[in-house]
Amino acid sequence: MKKITIILVVCLLCATATVSAQFTNSSSAGASQSSDLNGWSGIRVSYSPMQVKSDGETDSFRGLSAGFVKGFRLASQSPVFMEVGANFLWSNSSEDDYDTEINLNMYSINVPLNIGYRYSINEEFSIFPYAGITARGNISGKFTASYDGEKESLNIFDEDDMGDDYTFNRFQVGWQIGFGVNLNRFYLSASFGTDFNELAKDLKISSIPSVTLGINF
Repeated sequence: MKKITIILVVCLLCATATVSAQFTNSSSAGASQSSDLNGWSGIRVSYSPMQVKSDGETDSFRGLSAGFVKGFRLASQSPVFMEVGANFLWSNSSEDDYDTEINLNMYSINVPLNIGYRYSINEEFSIFPYAGITARGNISGKFTASYDGEKESLNIFDEDDMGDDYTFNRFQVGWQIGFGVNLNRFYLSASFGTDFNELAKDLKISSIPSVTLGINF
């Protein structure tokens, strides 16, 4: 998982370097600043590795999401935008240790709301730094453990299965900051953030830089 994250982040850095080169060339040629004032709709797919911290220990989660976004200009003559969307997120953590196999799957709906500044380098390139919050509704989740030929399955949102202290919360809110690059209709961004409230008692999620690919129309 770490190798995949490194590769995706390197791709983002390469794209950012290309944009910076375009900006330098435009500036040296005496080109003036341009701003894209049009809104957008888009489809997004994200790889979102996460860390879950509990009692001083850190576990890794992998996450994949897919959804849509809509960008609205907030001022008539300024490229400040509000971007709102919704996506379906699958989160997973697994561990295989000799004769014991542990697996946790959770399915959620995310509703991110970001404010950002879209700066156009030229007709093909633009950059979009942003910050915002995300509301997450956790729909379902299951914890399974196999050991000594036996298998146990627990609903992570059921107090009867997990107990009062370990039952997962259905609703979370968090913050994120990120940096996006638009190349024609294609979009690439990296972001990170953390949740304000706990997923369960003494259990809190923070994201390792997640990478998003998309297309605008």
